[in-house]
Amino acid sequence: AFYVKLASAEGEMVVVEQAAEKPRVGIRLLKSADNHFVFQSWPGGDSLTSRTTVKPGAWYHVSVTQTADVTALYVNGELEAQGASIARVDDSGRILFLGARSPGLPAFRGWLDEMAFYNRALTAADVKALYQLREDGPCKL
Repeated sequence: AFYVKLASAEGEMVVVEQAAEKPRVGIRLLKSADNHFVFQSWPGGDSLTSRTTVKPGAWYHVSVTQTADVTALYVNGELEAQGASIARVDDSGRILFLGARSPGLPAFRGWLDEMAFYNRALTAADVKALYQLREDGPCKL
């Protein structure tokens, strides 16, 4: 879960990526050329695309959760897409890139804030509560 704000909406850009080459496994969250968040996982996971159209200069709370069966993409506390989970893979050899250039894709242009990783799948209520905490609390955007 994290907040993201784009400086520009031109073209695709990778927001977060974690991948390994041998075997080829990984996850990626990008801003698509048509201005949506897209979560990709391989091998065998579904590609999830947000309904929200992303605009530069606005903060978005983005969360991705995964259970044994389902991966879900949330934007601003709302479920936007869900699909099949990838099989659990060993994290050794996988490097996490935040806002980095991915081969063949442009570098991220924007800001990331309040990155959080959890050792369990967040429920829809958990995701909504995280979003509401910032929106209703003392640190409003």
